Amino acid sequence: MLRLPFQIATLALPERRTLSPVRYRLADESIVIPQSFTARILWEGIERPVRVLQLGSHPLVGMGFLYGYRVCVEALDGGDIEVTLIEN
Repeated sequence: MLRLPFQIATLALPERRTLSPVRYRLADESIVIPQSFTARILWEGIERPVRVLQLGSHPLVGMGFLYGYRVCVEALDGGDIEVTLIEN
């Protein structure tokens, strides 16, 4: 189970340094340049690097690594997020 949100400061994630800032377009069409951090997760038994973005006080994890998985979200404070493999 993947549980979000988590605290970047608590995990002491290293900040990603880039030569030029990366811009992201949000669902409301606004453009932001968030802080970027690197984390390592254990996914299907393999340790993988992931980029964690922080907008204000809310960290975001990219959706690209979730392809082929079902994501169930309890949309409330402290709610769980459950990620399961979609078997063909």
